[in-house]
Amino acid sequence: VDSYELGMKASLFGKRLTFSTAIFDQEYKNQQVTTQFPAPPPSLVASVVDNVGKSRIRGFELEGIALLAESLTARFSTSYLDAEFLEYFTYDPVSGTTIDVADLRKLQNTPEWMGFLGLTYRVPLGAGALAISGSAAYRDGVNFFETPSPIIDQEAYTLYDASVVWTSDSDAWRLGVYGRNLGD
Repeated sequence: VDSYELGMKASLFGKRLTFSTAIFDQEYKNQQVTTQFPAPPPSLVASVVDNVGKSRIRGFELEGIALLAESLTARFSTSYLDAEFLEYFTYDPVSGTTIDVADLRKLQNTPEWMGFLGLTYRVPLGAGALAISGSAAYRDGVNFFETPSPIIDQEAYTLYDASVVWTSDSDAWRLGVYGRNLGD
């Protein structure tokens, strides 16, 4: 693996904004991939490790927290991945030769875009504080195997969450109502 990364962490505006960011480039050589095939009973699935060649993943990440007002905080993150096989060699039983099928394969579990935005409003309440939060998280579609399969691959989705949580000043007690995946 040849891997390069350049990153930065910073606090700005009197620490009202803190963030970290990075750009990266990784190239894998002599890569091995486990491939599953249908098999006769009782196993039904056979796994084979193939030496497929090269792949590259490059992209960037950004995450941070911003104090927007005395009681309002934002958390955010985003990432971008450009992931591809540069070489993917496989045996072709028809021609009896090894062929490069990199243009037909995808790196598994590599969403091109991901993002998150969450807001929290905190106010004193009794002997504690009340936090009202909402968030949205986006994830681009992914392939679960190197050979794309629309039947099982995950499409892009966004999750919406919300909560209202009271925490005692001593942090010994917490009472909350949570909603997860509110859009579905």
